[in-house]
Amino acid sequence: MRQIGCVSIQEEVPLSKRYHSGLKANRQSIVRRMRNKSEMSKIRTQVKKSRVALAEGKKDEAVALMPELFSVLDKGVKHGRLHKNTVARKKARMAKKLASLAKA
Repeated sequence: MRQIGCVSIQEEVPLSKRYHSGLKANRQSIVRRMRNKSEMSKIRTQVKKSRVALAEGKKDEAVALMPELFSVLDKGVKHGRLHKNTVARKKARMAKKLASLAKA
């Protein structure tokens, strides 16, 4: 068992990673994978909350969630977890749904 940051990891190190640089690369990839997993989970949760609010017609809740959603998506681009065009598309679609909800 190995402690990396605040995470305990128990993984078998493959034979090809027995050199020091390989061991370090393995540690880095584990930390990055866990960080990416956590951040992507946050992004998916925010997107789902916003979609549910829009689908149920909860205008006030959707309006309150939009700035938080846009912030999380923009951070995803900044940290390299999402492509900028993907985020632009998601933001545009959410804004369009919110506008149609506001008209109704």
